[in-house]
Amino acid sequence: METTYRVINALDEHHIPQLMDLYRAEWWTRTRTVEQVCDTLKWSDLVMGLCSQPGERLVAFARVLTDTRERQREFDERGPLSASELLARITSAVNEADRVLATVAPSTLLEHRRIQN
Repeated sequence: METTYRVINALDEHHIPQLMDLYRAEWWTRTRTVEQVCDTLKWSDLVMGLCSQPGERLVAFARVLTDTRERQREFDERGPLSASELLARITSAVNEADRVLATVAPSTLLEHRRIQN
């Protein structure tokens, strides 16, 4: 029987053990726990998988994260900034961080988070 593949845009509960198998095959993800992987999926903006047919076996996986940074513009920046422009940018960034942090409960800020393995 010929194997075909189907693209999926969400993972079901039965895909999680299969995703863990894929993660265990790579050195940079092999030590992740199910909880870490589920948390990663929760914060992913786009999830795609490739499932074999028949059998619905997950054989490939990708995810996308987006943020509001304009990295290309950061890399394209040329020339030195004046002290006043640099100060204005730093002040703006600090004010934005302050605005966001003001919306978070202090107890949340004290929670321990594991960022890397």
